[in-house]
Amino acid sequence: LGIQYKRQGRFDRAMAQFDHALALCPDDGEQRRGLQRNRAMVLGALGRLDEEEAVYRKILARDPADADAHSGLASLLLLTGRLPEGWREYEWRFATTGGAVRRPASGLPRWSGETVARESSGLIIYTEQGFGDALQFSRFVPPVAERFGRVRLYTRKPLWRLFEHSFGALAEVVAEDMNAKDESGFTHHCPLLSLPLALGITLESIPADVPYIAAPPGLTEKWSARLKPLPGRKVGVVWAGGEIYGFDRLRTVRLKQLEPLLDIGGISWVSLQKGNSASQIAEEGLSDSMLNVMDELDDFADTAALIEALDLVISVDTATAHLAGALAKPVWLLNRAGSEWRWLLGRNDSPWYPTMRIFRQQQSRQWEPVVREVADALRDR
Repeated sequence: LGIQYKRQGRFDRAMAQFDHALALCPDDGEQRRGLQRNRAMVLGALGRLDEEEAVYRKILARDPADADAHSGLASLLLLTGRLPEGWREYEWRFATTGGAVRRPASGLPRWSGETVARESSGLIIYTEQGFGDALQFSRFVPPVAERFGRVRLYTRKPLWRLFEHSFGALAEVVAEDMNAKDESGFTHHCPLLSLPLALGITLESIPADVPYIAAPPGLTEKWSARLKPLPGRKVGVVWAGGEIYGFDRLRTVRLKQLEPLLDIGGISWVSLQKGNSASQIAEEGLSDSMLNVMDELDDFADTAALIEALDLVISVDTATAHLAGALAKPVWLLNRAGSEWRWLLGRNDSPWYPTMRIFRQQQSRQWEPVVREVADALRDR
């Protein structure tokens, strides 16, 4: 029951259930540690970060191999800007319960930042996790390409065309399953989200030169011409994330909740929404007032070209927000109260994306104040 309340963002109720469960669980084994880890996550969601950290460190003092506690601690450290220790702890992501992140099956030694002979070395990079992660951390391909004579980037098919155009001069971009590969001619491998650890990235040294992604020119010209007749400012909008994400209901809004934005004059709205939530356009009677061409887009290269034709992107925490930031497009992020570590704490900007502005939810599930703030900013703009 505590887990269900946690997923719904009802953190006070979740805390009460975990406290009660701990009182009923006298043993000091895995079941109790699991309750403590869940309770720690709720402490973090309630802003009690020192208490959350103390729980993880207490668990690890007793069991240094508790991967889930390491993973929770990693998120907390990265959220609070302690990146060097956070990246080290984040390596435990491959061993967490449920195996949400796969470790690349490679016969090559793992590159950990050591100096290599450039001309005779080659690095294979494996993308991992979601599309947003791949877009955010692909910025590390250029600095790595300066160290290795050969680089291959494995990625998921929807990103292949965009990455091939953006990084093809620096790396061989391959759209294959990470386990279907030939490693001949390469000397090392590294998962994409382990590159910051290998490169010693701190909060101050995040490479934030944008754009580091570019849409193919032919596509950009196509969508610029398509959107040119639209009057006023052209603003793209995303209101829902992918349904498979565990906390999707907390980061997602209904299109109807954005009505204060949609009523502002002088704006042509363009949907960037994929998936089932796109049906809300018709449900809310907005088919004539919001351009929806997402069925015409095949992959992220198409989406990038469409974004290039816009003046602004407004998005909840999805891959589209990362894509707009990587393209150096002005992007406004509607961020949930239990923020992802990628957006740090209490900031309205992002060291990852100089063109991003963050509008933060102060209380879980309460989007109305955020929408009002965005509406005011949109009128000012």
